Amino acid sequence: IPLWPVALTSQIYLNMASSYEKLEMVDNSKAALRNIELEYLTAGERRNYHLLQYRLASITNDNKSMSIHLVAYFEGRQDLATLKADPYFNAMVDAFLKLEENSKRDLFSQFDDRKNVASAYLTYLEAERIYYKGEKEQALSLLNWIKDNFSQDESLMAMVE
Repeated sequence: IPLWPVALTSQIYLNMASSYEKLEMVDNSKAALRNIELEYLTAGERRNYHLLQYRLASITNDNKSMSIHLVAYFEGRQDLATLKADPYFNAMVDAFLKLEENSKRDLFSQFDDRKNVASAYLTYLEAERIYYKGEKEQALSLLNWIKDNFSQDESLMAMVE
């Protein structure tokens, strides 16, 4: 079975969802997004998908969904400098800081097996927060995860040291 019909259908649904969002038809936009098969979209289309999901989540102040989709939006970024230069960086940090602890842990586990610099940076922020709260063992565990997975990123390593 050729894959192009699935890819084309996913692209069409992405375009529909974007159009519905511009028309402020949030429910229709969300319905179109549910029909998309992400693995068939190009990297750029996946980024647009996650930005659209972020914008829809921001309408209802769903910080967990906002965080997940912005971290996914940053997938493929190679270093912290590139990440911080993006206009959505502060939105990601703000949404993350508003999460409950269990939602933060869920976010970390969702991106645990991926080399996602955004996830590593948020992990660092959480390690810093819990370190000053007195949970030094947990903080060191988080920092060690960053060291083990992002040793090639000098700016992250400088923060962790």
